[in-house]
Amino acid sequence: FETLCRMSEACGHISSLAVENRFERVYPFKSLASHLLGYLSRAEKTGKDGLEQLFQEDLSGTPGYVKGVFNATGKKIQQTESQDAQAGKDLTLTLDSRLQAMAENIFSPGESGCILLMDPEDGAIKVFVSYPNVDPNMFLNKITQEQWDEYFVENSPLLNRITRALFPPASLFKLVTFTAGIEEGLITPETVYTCKGFVYFGKRKYLCRRGWGHGELDSYHALAHSCNMHCYTIAQQISIDTLAEYAMRFGLGQKTNFLLPEKSGIVPSSMWKQMYKGERWWPGETLSVTIGHSYLLVTPLQAARMVSAVCTGYLVRPRILEAEQIEPKPLNIAFSTRNFLHEAMYIASQKGSVRQLRFLKNFHVHGKTGTAQTQSRTKKKTDRKHFEHAWVALYFYYKDHKPMTLVAFKEHSGSAREAVAVAKEFLKGYEKIYS
Repeated sequence: FETLCRMSEACGHISSLAVENRFERVYPFKSLASHLLGYLSRAEKTGKDGLEQLFQEDLSGTPGYVKGVFNATGKKIQQTESQDAQAGKDLTLTLDSRLQAMAENIFSPGESGCILLMDPEDGAIKVFVSYPNVDPNMFLNKITQEQWDEYFVENSPLLNRITRALFPPASLFKLVTFTAGIEEGLITPETVYTCKGFVYFGKRKYLCRRGWGHGELDSYHALAHSCNMHCYTIAQQISIDTLAEYAMRFGLGQKTNFLLPEKSGIVPSSMWKQMYKGERWWPGETLSVTIGHSYLLVTPLQAARMVSAVCTGYLVRPRILEAEQIEPKPLNIAFSTRNFLHEAMYIASQKGSVRQLRFLKNFHVHGKTGTAQTQSRTKKKTDRKHFEHAWVALYFYYKDHKPMTLVAFKEHSGSAREAVAVAKEFLKGYEKIYS
């Protein structure tokens, strides 16, 4: 700056010499956590989306200036005032950059989904991957039509799937259904039903996910194997409004108060349907809700918060800044009921729907899967968009480390096994980093 000042004083009368001062934002890690960080607009250099937008003033700082007196020839005679530039404030994130970089490479081109790793005790987010992602450096220059067609059309790379996309929770919602059934005295952990693969209610046939049935299962193994029969039985004894109330206890149907913009999702009730659909609630619809379909919609962040509550016994606000306060909220579920969920989710990881993870050494896993339909089972799947979405939500203990919550979601992949495969690859990478 001193050199620049001397040059300005000596050459102030030369009209062909101009000094231009501007800044350029650089994203050295390119697409890493791009949906979280956001980007700058090319023209205004203002934050667009993510933390860039939320903390625009804090990050931009204050420009410096020098005021002076110049004569008619442009020569500087006197400096009257100056102010040093002030750098913007630093933001310290909860992200683990090593885990984030590893997780960014799990999805392949053409796929879409997300991976979220969160500390269930304090809400600190360690991994925040929404895929496909985008390099925010691209927005610092003019984007051509060819670039737009190549990078921004397929699979909505600008969509933050963790907080701004809504999906049916599918069998993840059975955590709510079994909780409601036990808390309301409709079933016990030891209740046994025989699954034949279907049940009739009214004039309709409601299927289990296994067409030939599971046989006799108690509540632990029904939840672990994601059998529908217990859910259908509960549905015939419980009102949709009571079920909705338990879903709200788990934080569904409401925003998590995360820093980034988020959607609240949908937890249907009789009042909700009358208000938005203009008709009454039909008892048969409750059967679909108990297995996570019908009008139910959640964000992956809500799913992570729900599963974290099973682990800890309280809902915690997800946070991305180290400076944010930890805000727990009681789950309002009996310890014995939460213990049932804890045990059933462990059985799922050993011989149920999450058993692909049982061979991982040094990991103790409690999980639940979900396969979310995107169309009626009777329709043919003629395109990838007709395939089901895949969920897995779990909390795990690695060696003697504190527990962590992991949600893996894969769009239009056809089976929950695809999400479990993503989780397995992530946990293998986790072990390499922390071994």
